[in-house]
Amino acid sequence: MSTGFPAVRRAIFLAERWDILLVVSVGGALGSLGRWGVGELLPWSGSGWPWATFVENISGAFALGVLIVFLLDVWPPTRYLRPFLSVGLLGGYTTFSTYMLETRDLLAAEQVGSAVAYLVGSVLTGLVAVWLGIGTARYALRHTRRGADKARAADALKVTHLLDGSIRRAGNRVRIFAHLTETASQNTLWSERYDRDLDDIFAVQDEISEAIATALDSTFAPARTAKIDPNIYDHYLHIRAHMYEMVDLAGAVDSTSALVKLVPEFAEGWALHAGTCAWTSVMQPFAERQAMIAEAREAIACCLALDPGCPTVFGPQWILCQPF
Repeated sequence: MSTGFPAVRRAIFLAERWDILLVVSVGGALGSLGRWGVGELLPWSGSGWPWATFVENISGAFALGVLIVFLLDVWPPTRYLRPFLSVGLLGGYTTFSTYMLETRDLLAAEQVGSAVAYLVGSVLTGLVAVWLGIGTARYALRHTRRGADKARAADALKVTHLLDGSIRRAGNRVRIFAHLTETASQNTLWSERYDRDLDDIFAVQDEISEAIATALDSTFAPARTAKIDPNIYDHYLHIRAHMYEMVDLAGAVDSTSALVKLVPEFAEGWALHAGTCAWTSVMQPFAERQAMIAEAREAIACCLALDPGCPTVFGPQWILCQPF
């Protein structure tokens, strides 16, 4: 009975876990091939530092640190993944036995200093490598999950951009970080840091809110690309300010028509011309409006072709809506 019972247990173990043993074997074979390749690249003659084994064990320790995070925190539990990667692949890639044999060979060659340094250094460096692997994996996951959280929040809120940030406090000082992110691409469009005193927290809140609002306005506002003579731009501002007060509407139309001829790449100039034409059409007899309406719509089309987001074109578009 004493000799048969272990055999029965071994048979049951093999029957229940033969597939896991096969997976471990495949992983070990692949890991051993990797170790062989490193050994070929860094051959050791029996003296000096055994770089091949050192590199294998340290890189394997780093990979093990990364793998721990993914196995425990990211990937769902499976029957084969952990045995294949940790026991098989990394077990075949790293080698404790060769590490001890090389230490013995260094001692036999009377290289005591190298042997002790190799013996202790491999262990300490391996622990640091595991710690670095865990830290690297967690850092990467934290930033990846942050982007995923932003995407989920944007989908739930039905928005294309998110403004988020963080606050840190040290004594009577506060540091505020703000980030504007485009959720589709996860690109940061704008980012800023604010360092302030906390003597008046409400004043700090108002100041930061105003600064962020100003930054967002400059980020989303379309950039004007047309180079305009200051005198022409001053003339444009004058017409825009008094457009609805002008008695000579025909003269206003002529002025804006001359403006867009001088600066045809100025989208807001086309919007202003569309506005004067649209407003003039309202003041004309119904039978005479169509020509001015057609000119206004042509000006709107030119404006939108230059700047599809031009805000000043909404006015003439509204005027041309029915019943006008």
